[in-house]
Amino acid sequence: MKRSGYVSLAVLGSIVAGAGLLDRERTDILQQSYASREDCLDDWKDEAQCTAAHGTGSGAHAGRVFGPRYYWDSRLGRPVIVSADGATATVANRSRVNSAGSAFGETLHTGVITRGGFGRFGRGFSFRGG
Repeated sequence: MKRSGYVSLAVLGSIVAGAGLLDRERTDILQQSYASREDCLDDWKDEAQCTAAHGTGSGAHAGRVFGPRYYWDSRLGRPVIVSADGATATVANRSRVNSAGSAFGETLHTGVITRGGFGRFGRGFSFRGG
């Protein structure tokens, strides 16, 4: 009986692909919502990071101020601010936000960053707003 090299390669490919999927990390993108600009500034220490809600309606976020979108990096022990397009990230060294969020604001879940690849190779970010 002759064994097929094709079947062996298909099985090996499945194992390698499965290992890559196990290596993927999902990280929540968060954002703080504040009752006032002063509360936002207390957390982020940067005027540019605090944005008033758009519109004049009476919705749940009317009159609120929002801090930047970020994720918590447990290795750094700091929040990492994510750009609007999800392409760049900056460590927020001066922020008072911690892994539990903020004492001043309400924590909102705004999306997910997925980091994946094989070990240290192929690491990248993709952003899906939510």
